[in-house]
Amino acid sequence: MKSLIALLFLTVMSFILLTTSYAQGGGGEATKKTTPAPAPKSSTPKPPPVVREPAKPKPLTAELTITTNPPGCAVLVDGNRRGVTNSDGLLNLASLKPGRHIVKVQKTAYREDMRTIDVSAGQSQVMNISLSALPGTLNIKPNVVGARIEYSGSGSTGSFNDQVIGQQLAAGQYQLRVSKQGYKTEVRPFEVRPAETVSLSVMLNPVTPAEMLSQAELDFQQKRYRDVIDSCLGVLKSQPDNALANHLLGVSYYLTEKFPESIPPLVRAVKGGREVVLPIKHHHRGPNMGMDDALCSGKLTFRKDSFAFNSSDVGGHDFNLPYNKIYEIKQEAQKAGRLNLKIGIPKGNKEERKDYNFHVAQAQLVSTGQNGAISRAVCNDCQRAVEMLYQLLQQLRQ
Repeated sequence: MKSLIALLFLTVMSFILLTTSYAQGGGGEATKKTTPAPAPKSSTPKPPPVVREPAKPKPLTAELTITTNPPGCAVLVDGNRRGVTNSDGLLNLASLKPGRHIVKVQKTAYREDMRTIDVSAGQSQVMNISLSALPGTLNIKPNVVGARIEYSGSGSTGSFNDQVIGQQLAAGQYQLRVSKQGYKTEVRPFEVRPAETVSLSVMLNPVTPAEMLSQAELDFQQKRYRDVIDSCLGVLKSQPDNALANHLLGVSYYLTEKFPESIPPLVRAVKGGREVVLPIKHHHRGPNMGMDDALCSGKLTFRKDSFAFNSSDVGGHDFNLPYNKIYEIKQEAQKAGRLNLKIGIPKGNKEERKDYNFHVAQAQLVSTGQNGAISRAVCNDCQRAVEMLYQLLQQLRQ
């Protein structure tokens, strides 16, 4: 009985075990149930980090400011036109590559200017450029033959006879003066522009002797001695004894060192009642025990009946005497062209004869001897002037 119960127990246990096996998938394929495996926990993958390339640095540039005189100039850099300077002559180039560049500035009627410049990144530089204007051309044609044409201005002067054709002149403002003996002088301004031609026609009108003389006086005040000579010669053609014309002519000859030509008109002027004044230097002894020379500046005045000397430097040397008080006149070429006069100076009721030595105004003192303590009068090429004074005095005292 116990055996039977044990067998029954084993049978039941086997069935239970078999049933459990099927339930857990341990049975046949047809009847096997599958239980899906639990899904693993999902995690969203992080995107890979974005790799950014380092930012490229912006290229640095240089700044160049161009200033030009005149304004309105075209500016080329390395052959490329970059603009025109404004009314103030300025052009700013704000993005110029660093390095060496060739800058060229141009304007019509002006000479081109080309320069090389080195610019550095991040720096500003200024380039100042002045262009030279091209010369203009001058043509002048008076209505009379033999006219003297003179112009001056813009740093240049010129003198021509008859006419001017194709004369090159720097641009600028000028003064024109056209003159001829017997005609009224024509004076006018004119302008020469760069690379342009100026053509002027000048009409000279005849004048009377009185008008010529008035013009001569004006020219004499302005030290235009050549024009004075022309006008006075024109007056003297019809009025040879005109004292004023002779006076102006003689002094103008003297001041332009035409000494022989000055004598006849000066003699006529003095005899005609004119007072002629010429610069002179009086020679006397210096302070070093009479061993050196001294010169004082003054003037000789020639009148119809007398002549006088007045010193502007030293007192006590002046005189005013009739010509008959000149007892002797000598030229002393060996003494720097000195003119020696022996004259009678009134002294109370008597007369004292004294020597007066004169040099022409060109004479000077030079230092000689030890340490330059002694002065000597010298006058280079003064003999002609001394001869003129000698002849003038000789003719006036006759």
